[in-house]
Amino acid sequence: MISVIIGTQTHELGHIAVAESLGYETTLSYGSMSHNYEGFSKDAAVIEWRKMFKELGSYENFTEEEFVIFMIVPLRYRFAFILTGFFGSITGFILWFNYFGSWLFA
Repeated sequence: MISVIIGTQTHELGHIAVAESLGYETTLSYGSMSHNYEGFSKDAAVIEWRKMFKELGSYENFTEEEFVIFMIVPLRYRFAFILTGFFGSITGFILWFNYFGSWLFA
């Protein structure tokens, strides 16, 4: 179990090394990292965006999925977006575990 944690963190540190060498601001979390251009946190639009989230509650309480679904996808496309994601996930699962996975890793 420890090797999974160490492997994941060292993998993400590789992404951070490249991003920082290209001049991005980076943040490391378990299982992922994020990067933004230099000065991103001081950008006026970003500051306004964060204020809006604070009015809605804490923006840190949003998961990436909730953020995309409720803040980016327009209301008129939201139902189709959620529905296709649901059925696409099920279809992908079935195709991978019943056909492609066993074919690729036979």
